[in-house]
Amino acid sequence: MGLSTSQFSSIDFLPVVCFLSHEMRHWLHSFSAGAAILLLLVAGNAPGQSAGATGLAREEQPRIFLEDPQLPRIDHFAVLEARKRSAALLSRDDQPLAWAEAQHRVAIVLYKLARHTEAVELLRQVIAIKERELGPNSPSLATSLSNLANSLESQGRIAEALSLYRRALEIDEVKLEKGHSYITEGIDNLANLLRVQGEWAEVELLCRRGLELEEARLGRDHPGLKKWRRGLLNVMRGQGRLAEAESFVRESIEIEKTKPEMSHFELSRDLANLLRAQGKLSEAEPLYRELLKVDEARLGQDDPEVATSLNDLATLLRAEGKLVEAEPLYQRMLEITFSYRVLKGKAFPNEAIFMNNHARYLRDKGLSPEQIQQEVDNLKKKAGLNE
Repeated sequence: MGLSTSQFSSIDFLPVVCFLSHEMRHWLHSFSAGAAILLLLVAGNAPGQSAGATGLAREEQPRIFLEDPQLPRIDHFAVLEARKRSAALLSRDDQPLAWAEAQHRVAIVLYKLARHTEAVELLRQVIAIKERELGPNSPSLATSLSNLANSLESQGRIAEALSLYRRALEIDEVKLEKGHSYITEGIDNLANLLRVQGEWAEVELLCRRGLELEEARLGRDHPGLKKWRRGLLNVMRGQGRLAEAESFVRESIEIEKTKPEMSHFELSRDLANLLRAQGKLSEAEPLYRELLKVDEARLGQDDPEVATSLNDLATLLRAEGKLVEAEPLYQRMLEITFSYRVLKGKAFPNEAIFMNNHARYLRDKGLSPEQIQQEVDNLKKKAGLNE
């Protein structure tokens, strides 16, 4: 049975035309919208399902801006113009939902271009239409509310963003099945923003709830649970609950070890740091040594990330009074750091911290400020850094 263009709404056409080549887009603009859709159907590129009269297809509305899979591979300015031209074909009065979805897609690109004021204004119009046409509890509305919150957050308008994230989550909890991925995304959005505000109690509740939902949906040992475990760990650490955090991270490591594809070494670093913070230096040392070996094998002896592992182990050894063992590690750490500056023409992000730790080590050895400076100058010269 043949397909007719009446099976497809205007919104079905928009995502397709936006990502055609520049030449094809110009060609299609010479056709009517119906003829263009028919042409795309023959080519096999049009969607196979209508958005329908009751609302827009959920998958046509990216919940988080950065999840739009096309944008990282395409010139954002070209995409913006294509989406604006497609949106201009629609009537706000006669096709309000299709118009709203088209403008939503324009707002996504505006966000990617850091044109947040324009994105916010456009999304507010989209939300007004969806509330009028779909009601105040539509999942489609929740998507737009979440994206507006995302854009407001980028402008530093935290209170407004929090209110919108909460409302979007409330809608999803009522309208979607328990454990739906959009609910956990909403929990994650809210928790991340509250974490910045230092609202640890509410963040903990959200993280525990997100972890519980994802465990039920994915299974206890699924890799997707890692971010929830680390989020909960950061809450405990932020509140100074180090012993509880230690117990939790040990349990998490054992879970991740059961899956060969899951790397538990991030959590091992967290555990080592927790042990050091509690003064359990002898327990932390073998972990730091293991992490250094893993990084060297994974990245190479001179990778900048290896400098961080060298710093961690050397600083622990200094705290244990093992200055002789710490010395070559500190030297290697700074050689890598200075080589990075020679290669990149800019300082390594942690260079100041590394140099400060090295200076403390040299003071522990009894060197004078002049001797410390001479030591640093020698390492810079060895790395080929001439200042």
